Amino acid sequence: MAALTLTEKLNQLGTRYDELTTQLSTSEVASDSARFQKVAKQHAELEEIVEKHRQFQQIERIWPARTRCFSKRKTPR
Repeated sequence: MAALTLTEKLNQLGTRYDELTTQLSTSEVASDSARFQKVAKQHAELEEIVEKHRQFQQIERIWPARTRCFSKRKTPR
């Protein structure tokens, strides 16, 4: 099995974070305090890294458009 790239691993963590978010909103998890605490802890542990990765992805998406704007400008002579 090939090793995951950093981006693939971060995407997996994002998927897991979304799954945990969904679980936290279910009545099954909310009614079981031990399970709720476990899921909430895992969710909290992933939150910062997932948010930073998603911010980075957003910057990557808009960056090409920004660089095209700058490259079209004529420099004053």
